Amino acid sequence: MKEKELTEDKQLALLEKIASRPLADVDLLDDPAPELLQESLQFLQSDKARTMLERDPYWPKWDGPWWHMMVLHELGMTKLIPRERIEQLLEAFRRYYLHYFPFKLEDVPAGTNPLNQIICHCQMGCIEQLLTAYGINFKEQFPWASDWYEKHQLPDGGLNCDEAAYTKKNPKSSIVSTLPALEAVLQSPLLGADAIHKLNFLERGASYLIARKLLRSATTGAVINDSWTQLCFPRFYFYDVLRGGSFLLNWSLRLERAIPASAICESMEIIDSQNPSGFISLGRVSWKDSFTRDWDPATSNWVRKPESSYPLLDSLSTIGHQSKPLTQEWNRAKTTLRLLLEKKLISP
Repeated sequence: MKEKELTEDKQLALLEKIASRPLADVDLLDDPAPELLQESLQFLQSDKARTMLERDPYWPKWDGPWWHMMVLHELGMTKLIPRERIEQLLEAFRRYYLHYFPFKLEDVPAGTNPLNQIICHCQMGCIEQLLTAYGINFKEQFPWASDWYEKHQLPDGGLNCDEAAYTKKNPKSSIVSTLPALEAVLQSPLLGADAIHKLNFLERGASYLIARKLLRSATTGAVINDSWTQLCFPRFYFYDVLRGGSFLLNWSLRLERAIPASAICESMEIIDSQNPSGFISLGRVSWKDSFTRDWDPATSNWVRKPESSYPLLDSLSTIGHQSKPLTQEWNRAKTTLRLLLEKKLISP
C-alpha cells in the first residue's frame, strides 16, 4: 500500500473532518449472546479450568482459561472473572514464571521449560491491564516486575518478545510486543518515585510509534504488515491501527504531548474509509490459522496442535461482524482527536 502524500494543511483538514463525524449509536449493536457468555463463565468456574491453570496459566491458545479471561476483560467485564482464577494467575507469577527475561538459552535455569515459564513483554502488558482492571496493584504484588518494561526498552524505543533481538548489534523492536506494555504503563498512576521512568518509557515508546506512523517501517516507509489495517476483536496481544492510534491519542491527551498529524492521518483515514457509518466491522480474525501447544496426557508432554476456539470467541471475531467494543473505541478516538485539535496538540 503506497502512502498518500498530503500537505500538512490537508492532513489537518482531513483529521478535523474525521473528528467531526457523528458518533455511532452503540446501543444499536448487540451485546454478547447471554448463553455464550454464561458458558464461558461456567468454564472458568469449573474444575477443568482450575486444573488447566495449575498445569500452565497461558497454554493452550485460544480456548484455555487465560484467553477466556482476556476476552471478558476486552468486553469490559473483567470483574466477572472468578476470584479463584485470578488467585491462580497471581500464584503463577509468584512461583511458575521466571522473574526475569533471559536472552540466551544458557540463562534459563535447569528444570525450567523455556517455552512455558518465560513471560514475554506483550504477555506481561496484557495481564497487567487485566489485573489492574480487576482492582489489583500489579507492581505491589510483584516488585520484581516494577521496572520490567523500562529495563527491556530497546534503543529505538520499543520492545521485542523475541529474546534474540537483545543479543544483536542493532536490535529492532516489534510493534506487537510494544503496544500492550505501553497501554499498561499509560493506565498506571504516573506518580511517585518511579514516575520519571514511566514517563520516559512512554515518551520513547510514543516516539517509536510516531516514527512508524503506526504501520510503516521507519527506514523504508513500507507497510510493515498489511493485516494491521484490518481491525480485529478480541485483540489479545495482536495489533491494528486503531489500537495503536488509540494509544497515541490517549497519551497525547493525558500528558499534553503533541502528535504530528502525519503520524496518525493515514491510519485514521483508513479506519474512517472502511467504516463510513462509524460502526466498526471486523476485517480479520487475529488468532486464526495459528498453532498452539497443548498437554498430551498420553505422553505427559506438551505437543504442537492447530489452534482451538470456543463459541463466545467465534461469535465476537467473525469477519464482517459489527463490533460494539471497537465501535465504542472509535467513538472515543474521534472524541479525543477533536479535543486534541482544539488544544492544538495535533501539530502540522
